[in-house]
Amino acid sequence: MKNRISGIKDSETVNVKVKSRLSGEEYEGMFHWRRRQLDDIGRISMAMSGMTGGQIVVDQGLGVLLRTIAELDVVIVEAPDWWEEVKDIPDQGLIMAVNTQYLEWLNAPFRKHREALEAREAGTKEG
Repeated sequence: MKNRISGIKDSETVNVKVKSRLSGEEYEGMFHWRRRQLDDIGRISMAMSGMTGGQIVVDQGLGVLLRTIAELDVVIVEAPDWWEEVKDIPDQGLIMAVNTQYLEWLNAPFRKHREALEAREAGTKEG
């Protein structure tokens, strides 16, 4: 297939190293996460509902944080012990830093595919 995107993995184990803006403490550990699936949408919604006691979240910033925590709860298969403590605080900076690394992994094959297409198109235009 001509536009097949290679390099998409269903899951991966990565070492995550982040620093808390609240405490200044550095955290490091291995995370094993997986790619989101269509049926995860319901799991994420249920997790958010559990965190809010079924209430609708009005504050946009809190909503983003809770959705991020809920999504990471669904896609993280294994995490270091300190991860549970971070979610309980919650240390928004650490949570978002882990989420950023997850999203980079999730989007990497698509970014590489786009860059390859752009390079091919640039070569075609020059030639």
